[in-house]
Amino acid sequence: MNPHASTNGQLSVHTPKRESLSHEEHPHSHPLYGHGVCKWPGCEAVCEDFPSFLKHLNSEHALDDRSTAQCRVQMQVVQQLELQLAKDKERLQAMMTHLHVKSTEPKAAPQPLNLVSSVTLSKSASEASPQSLPHTPTTPTAPLTPVTQGPSVITTTNMHTVGPIRRRYSDKYNVPISSADIAQNQEFYKNAEVRPPFTYASLIRQAILESPEKQLTLNEIYNWFTRMFAYFRRNAATWKNAVRHNLSLHKCFVRVENVKGAVWTVDEVEFQKRRPQKISGYVHHV
Repeated sequence: MNPHASTNGQLSVHTPKRESLSHEEHPHSHPLYGHGVCKWPGCEAVCEDFPSFLKHLNSEHALDDRSTAQCRVQMQVVQQLELQLAKDKERLQAMMTHLHVKSTEPKAAPQPLNLVSSVTLSKSASEASPQSLPHTPTTPTAPLTPVTQGPSVITTTNMHTVGPIRRRYSDKYNVPISSADIAQNQEFYKNAEVRPPFTYASLIRQAILESPEKQLTLNEIYNWFTRMFAYFRRNAATWKNAVRHNLSLHKCFVRVENVKGAVWTVDEVEFQKRRPQKISGYVHHV
């Protein structure tokens, strides 16, 4: 029977059943199960064996509003990865073309030519390998909003436009932040390792304003970052240093000594007054 046959315009349910049988025959290859852990995004429940996993899957991840929302989030993650992969491929092609142009110049030295050749070959292999895709979510410059694809510019004159392009790209991280911005995409931020399109200063301010006493210790700020965003659960040394730098840089953040020790508050008037020039001058560090 055709697994895609339709009855009254509706798809048959035979396809999912066949997939389930296939996974039962090869339990270790199930995309949602590995190393004794459920791989459903945000779950990571421990399942001793494959039957236990199936029982967990049918009970905890049944068709309901929560599972549907999580599936939509995963769709957004995949779309984002595809966009980022397409952009990285375009960038790679431009790099290879640029290096090829350089290698054909008459004044090029023999040794750089050999280096360029090896770089080109290694980059070509990297592009062809499907294993390059999983590394995309942790790319520091991965934007949350979809990237607009444009024509590939591969001439050597492209080097003169690097400055303006970087500034336009970094504008994506000047988006004003509010509680609604985070609440609306809360599940996405918590499960997708995609960089949120906000400055560190805006995120620190939001963390402080959400606290009951409108003040947080440095560790409490760190905890807010990791609790709200999956992106900040990696590379802690890098982004924690950026948080400390922003707290020292912006006058709107005031350090106060109290019973808990040193806590940070935010001067909202100073933040709104200094925000435009501070963000535009520091966006590359965010």
